[in-house]
Amino acid sequence: SPLTLWNALSAHPARCLQQSPPQLAVGDSAEALLFDPHQTWQVRQPMLKSLATNTPWYGKVLTGKVLQTWTQPA
Repeated sequence: SPLTLWNALSAHPARCLQQSPPQLAVGDSAEALLFDPHQTWQVRQPMLKSLATNTPWYGKVLTGKVLQTWTQPA
């Protein structure tokens, strides 16, 4: 189920590192994102944060893309 996948990708890595999963409370800062696991896109210069193109992914078509992020500061 989607909830099982979300739990495995968010809380399980912290547990593997023997850390407590982060908690979210009213007034805390938060970040959320919208991810499309089926959207394809090609790695090109405008999408990179660096001016360098020395990545093995350059020019490749990848599947899965973050469509939008939201950040709420504390």
